[in-house]
Amino acid sequence: MKVIGNFNLDFFYFSFFGYKFTLSDDFEIEPSLLFKATFQTPSQVDINCKAYYKKNYWLGVSYRSSKDIAIMLGVKVKKFYIGYAFDYTTSHLKDYSHGSHEILIGFNVTEGKNTGSSLL
Repeated sequence: MKVIGNFNLDFFYFSFFGYKFTLSDDFEIEPSLLFKATFQTPSQVDINCKAYYKKNYWLGVSYRSSKDIAIMLGVKVKKFYIGYAFDYTTSHLKDYSHGSHEILIGFNVTEGKNTGSSLL
Protein backbone atom coordinates (compact mmCIF):
# COMPACT_ATOMS: atom_id res chain seq x y z
CA MET A 1 0.00 0.00 0.00
CA LYS A 2 1.27 3.45 -0.90
CA VAL A 3 0.11 6.60 0.92
CA ILE A 4 -0.19 9.85 -1.06
CA GLY A 5 -1.44 12.76 1.02
CA ASN A 6 -4.65 11.54 2.67
CA PHE A 7 -5.19 8.77 0.11
CA ASN A 8 -4.19 5.12 0.37
CA LEU A 9 -3.42 3.37 -2.90
CA ASP A 10 -4.00 -0.37 -2.54
CA PHE A 11 -3.00 -2.96 -5.09
CA PHE A 12 -5.89 -5.04 -6.40
CA TYR A 13 -5.44 -8.53 -7.78
CA PHE A 14 -7.99 -10.08 -10.14
CA SER A 15 -8.24 -13.58 -11.62
CA PHE A 16 -10.96 -14.52 -14.08
CA PHE A 17 -11.88 -18.02 -15.23
CA GLY A 18 -14.66 -18.82 -17.64
CA TYR A 19 -15.62 -20.79 -20.70
CA LYS A 20 -18.31 -20.28 -23.33
CA PHE A 21 -20.29 -23.41 -24.27
CA THR A 22 -22.19 -23.56 -27.57
CA LEU A 23 -25.65 -25.06 -27.05
CA SER A 24 -26.94 -24.46 -30.59
CA ASP A 25 -26.39 -22.09 -33.50
CA ASP A 26 -28.37 -19.43 -31.63
CA PHE A 27 -27.53 -20.05 -27.95
CA GLU A 28 -24.35 -20.06 -25.87
CA ILE A 29 -23.81 -20.13 -22.12
CA GLU A 30 -20.78 -18.80 -20.25
CA PRO A 31 -20.24 -19.73 -16.59
CA SER A 32 -17.34 -17.89 -14.93
CA LEU A 33 -15.59 -17.08 -11.66
CA LEU A 34 -13.91 -13.81 -10.69
CA PHE A 35 -11.52 -13.66 -7.73
CA LYS A 36 -10.70 -10.22 -6.27
CA ALA A 37 -8.15 -9.59 -3.54
CA THR A 38 -6.17 -6.88 -1.81
CA PHE A 39 -3.83 -7.12 1.12
CA GLN A 40 -6.08 -4.84 3.21
CA THR A 41 -9.52 -6.42 2.74
CA PRO A 42 -10.99 -9.94 2.59
CA SER A 43 -10.93 -11.70 -0.76
CA GLN A 44 -14.11 -11.79 -2.80
CA VAL A 45 -15.49 -14.32 -5.29
CA ASP A 46 -18.10 -13.68 -7.99
CA ILE A 47 -19.98 -16.63 -9.53
CA ASN A 48 -21.44 -15.59 -12.87
CA CYS A 49 -23.45 -17.05 -15.71
CA LYS A 50 -24.26 -15.31 -19.00
CA ALA A 51 -26.53 -16.63 -21.75
CA TYR A 52 -25.99 -15.37 -25.30
CA TYR A 53 -28.54 -15.27 -28.11
CA LYS A 54 -27.24 -15.06 -31.69
CA LYS A 55 -23.90 -13.78 -30.31
CA ASN A 56 -25.39 -10.27 -30.13
CA TYR A 57 -27.53 -10.27 -26.98
CA TRP A 58 -26.78 -11.45 -23.46
CA LEU A 59 -28.55 -11.87 -20.17
CA GLY A 60 -26.78 -12.89 -16.99
CA VAL A 61 -26.81 -13.29 -13.25
CA SER A 62 -24.05 -12.97 -10.69
CA TYR A 63 -23.65 -13.86 -7.03
CA ARG A 64 -20.88 -12.26 -4.97
CA SER A 65 -19.44 -13.80 -1.81
CA SER A 66 -20.30 -10.53 -0.04
CA LYS A 67 -23.94 -11.54 -0.59
CA ASP A 68 -24.63 -9.25 -3.56
CA ILE A 69 -26.78 -10.36 -6.49
CA ALA A 70 -26.59 -8.79 -9.95
CA ILE A 71 -28.69 -9.01 -13.08
CA MET A 72 -27.08 -7.92 -16.34
CA LEU A 73 -28.07 -7.57 -19.96
CA GLY A 74 -26.44 -6.25 -23.07
CA VAL A 75 -26.22 -6.00 -26.81
CA LYS A 76 -23.41 -6.00 -29.36
CA VAL A 77 -23.65 -3.64 -32.32
CA LYS A 78 -20.79 -4.25 -34.77
CA LYS A 79 -17.67 -3.85 -32.59
CA PHE A 80 -19.43 -1.96 -29.79
CA TYR A 81 -20.90 -3.43 -26.61
CA ILE A 82 -23.57 -1.72 -24.53
CA GLY A 83 -24.68 -3.26 -21.26
CA TYR A 84 -26.58 -2.62 -18.06
CA ALA A 85 -26.35 -4.26 -14.65
CA PHE A 86 -28.25 -3.84 -11.42
CA ASP A 87 -26.47 -4.91 -8.22
CA TYR A 88 -28.54 -5.57 -5.13
CA THR A 89 -27.06 -6.31 -1.73
CA THR A 90 -28.66 -8.87 0.57
CA SER A 91 -26.20 -8.33 3.42
CA HIS A 92 -26.69 -6.08 6.46
CA LEU A 93 -25.93 -3.12 4.15
CA LYS A 94 -29.33 -3.51 2.47
CA ASP A 95 -30.76 -1.07 5.03
CA TYR A 96 -28.43 1.62 3.64
CA SER A 97 -28.20 0.68 -0.03
CA HIS A 98 -31.02 -0.02 -2.44
CA GLY A 99 -28.69 -1.29 -5.14
CA SER A 100 -26.53 0.24 -7.79
CA HIS A 101 -26.94 0.72 -11.52
CA GLU A 102 -24.01 0.14 -13.86
CA ILE A 103 -23.65 0.97 -17.54
CA LEU A 104 -21.07 -0.71 -19.74
CA ILE A 105 -19.82 0.70 -23.01
CA GLY A 106 -17.09 -1.25 -24.74
CA PHE A 107 -15.25 -1.56 -28.02
CA ASN A 108 -13.68 -4.73 -29.41
CA VAL A 109 -10.21 -3.89 -30.71
CA THR A 110 -9.30 -7.40 -31.88
CA GLU A 111 -8.33 -7.76 -35.49
CA GLY A 112 -9.52 -10.42 -37.86
CA LYS A 113 -12.76 -11.91 -38.99
CA ASN A 114 -15.86 -11.13 -36.91
CA THR A 115 -17.33 -14.50 -35.84
CA GLY A 116 -20.63 -13.03 -34.63
CA SER A 117 -23.52 -11.94 -36.78
CA SER A 118 -23.95 -8.22 -37.21
CA LEU A 119 -27.00 -6.19 -36.26
CA LEU A 120 -26.19 -3.35 -38.66
